[in-house]
Amino acid sequence: MDFWPPDFEEFLPLILTDLVRIDTTNPPGRETSAALYLQEILKQEGVESRIIEKVPGRGNLIAELPGKEGSPILLISHLDVVDADPAEWKENPFGAALKGGKIWGRGTLDTKHLTVMELGAFIFLVRALKQNKTCKLSRPVLFIASADEEQGSQYGIPFLLENLNRNFRDADVISEGGGFSVKLGNRNLLACAAGEKWFFTYKITARGAGGNYLFPPQNSAMLKMASFLEALAEYRFPTTPSEIYDTFHRFLKGEEADEVLKRLSQYMESPAFKIDYMLLDSWEETAPEELTLEVKLTVPPGEFPERLSSSQGRDLLESFFQGLPMEWELVRAEKGYQSSLEEELFKVMVKNSVELSGGEVQGAIPFVALGRTDGRFFGEQGARVYGFSPLLPEIPFSEVLSKVHQKDECIPLKSFLFGCRVLCKTLGEICLQDFEKEREMTNFGEKKRYFEKATEIMKKEKIDLWLLPIREGSDPIIPLLSGVRTVGLAAYCLFSDGDIIALSSVIDAQDLEGCGFFNRVIKYQDSFEEALLSILEPKKPKRIAFNYSRDRYLFDGISLGLYRRVTGALTPLKAEYVSAEPILVKLFPNK
Repeated sequence: MDFWPPDFEEFLPLILTDLVRIDTTNPPGRETSAALYLQEILKQEGVESRIIEKVPGRGNLIAELPGKEGSPILLISHLDVVDADPAEWKENPFGAALKGGKIWGRGTLDTKHLTVMELGAFIFLVRALKQNKTCKLSRPVLFIASADEEQGSQYGIPFLLENLNRNFRDADVISEGGGFSVKLGNRNLLACAAGEKWFFTYKITARGAGGNYLFPPQNSAMLKMASFLEALAEYRFPTTPSEIYDTFHRFLKGEEADEVLKRLSQYMESPAFKIDYMLLDSWEETAPEELTLEVKLTVPPGEFPERLSSSQGRDLLESFFQGLPMEWELVRAEKGYQSSLEEELFKVMVKNSVELSGGEVQGAIPFVALGRTDGRFFGEQGARVYGFSPLLPEIPFSEVLSKVHQKDECIPLKSFLFGCRVLCKTLGEICLQDFEKEREMTNFGEKKRYFEKATEIMKKEKIDLWLLPIREGSDPIIPLLSGVRTVGLAAYCLFSDGDIIALSSVIDAQDLEGCGFFNRVIKYQDSFEEALLSILEPKKPKRIAFNYSRDRYLFDGISLGLYRRVTGALTPLKAEYVSAEPILVKLFPNK
C-alpha cells in the first residue's frame, strides 16, 4: 500500500479549485454550499457525514472514522474566507486560476488549502481500510470543516462542540496557522503553531469633572484617560517563560534568524496591551464626566496567565495600575494553550516534512500562533493542537503573511501537493496498523542497497566504521536510511567488512530486528557506552565516521553532547574521528 494514491495528483488540486470557486465570504458566510460539495465527495468515497447549522446557510461538516479506543485525531479547518475586491487582484479571487504554477484565489492560504490537505489524508485512510482488510485504525479520526472562524466562530466550532456533547481532552488536532518556512542560518525550518496566547479583556473607566474640552480642569475624566493611555504606551511587561518560548530561543541561539523569526520572538516574549475600543459620547464643547475604554491584554501561554485568571490576578497587575486615577475590572478571560513538542504527531509530521521535501526542509520550530484560531476551543479542553499546513520554502512565511487577508492570495501547486503528501503519510503511519510494516517491506530492497553501497564507499574512503548514535529519532538521515524510529538511545554500526550491528534498548529491539537490515541487534540493559565499546573493541576500527557536517543539515545528525558522550566512551580505541559526509554525498546525491 502506498501512502500517495496516484489519482491524488490531479484529484486534490481539482477539489481545491472547486472549493475556492464557491464564494464563502464572511459575512455573510454561506458555508453550507461548500460543506455540501465536500459531503458529496465523501459520499462517493463511501463515507457518511453530517452538516450541522446554527442558522440556515452556516454549515459545519463533520465525518468520523471509528478506531480502537484511544485519543482521536482531529483534522480541522474553516470554510469561510474574508472579503476580496476583484478590482484589486491580478486574478479573479474566486476564479481559482492556475497560472505560473500557482492556484490563485481567496482561501488558498487561509484555509481551504488545509481543508483539502486534511480531506486527502482522510480519504487516504478510507481507501486504505477498504483495500487492505488487515489494516485497522488505531484511533478514531474526525474531519471537521467549520463555519465563521473569520468572524469569531459564533456559528462554528463552539456550536458544533455543543451539539456533539463530547470532550476532546486527549485529542491530537491538526489546525491552521503554521507549517510555513523560515530561515535560520542556512536551514529552512517549518514554523509550527504549538500554542495560542490568552486574551484578557479589561474595562477601564475614568471619572472626573466635565467642562470645556479645550481648557479642561486638572481632575477631568479626559486628562485622566490621557494619562492612562500614556502609561499604556510606555509600559513593558517582563518576559514570561513558556515551553514554546524556551524551545524557540534554544533554536535561535547563535544562529542568524530571518526577519519573521525576529518578529515572532518579540510577539512571544511578554504580555502586551492593545486597545479594543473607546466609548465616547457625542459632545461639542463640554467634555463628559465619564470615559470608558476596553483594552485587551494578550499573554503568552504558561504559568503567568493561569495566575492572572485566578484570584491573584488583580495583585499581578497592581504594578501597572498603581497610581493611575482609573477604575478597572476584568470583563472576560479567553484561554490560550500550549501543546507538548514530545508528542508522536508533532514528531512524525516533522520527520515526514523533512523526508518528503527532498532536502529542502531541515526541521521545524515551534511558535505561538498569531491571533486566534478555532484550535483554541480544543486547546481549552486539553487537546494537543498543532497549526501545521506544511509548505515548501518556495513560499516562505514572510510571503504567506503578505497574502493572507490581502490581495493576490495564491499557493504554489508544488507546495500544496507537498503538504497533502505529508499529512497523508503522517496519518497513515500514526493511525493505520500494519501500514508502516507494509511501507518498510515496499522500500526494503532499496534501503538494503543503501547499506550495501555504503560498505563499498567506506572501503574507498578508508573508513572502518560508520557509527550512527541516535536518540529519539534525532538523526534526519535515519528515515531515508532505514525508516525505523527509535524511542531510546541506540546506535547503528556499519563496518567496512559488511557487518551491520544495531545496539538498542529493549524497547526498540523488536522493531530493529523486524526491519531485516541488521546482522545482529544487541540489547543493552544498563550502560549504553559499555555495550557499544564491547561491540567495537573486537573489530578495532581506526577511522570512525559520524554524521556531522558544516553546511548540510540532513548530514548533520549528531548533537555535540551526544558526540562527546560517545567519543568519550570510545577513548580506549584510540581511533580517528571523521565526518561521514563523503559517504552520505554518494548515497544521497540529491539531498
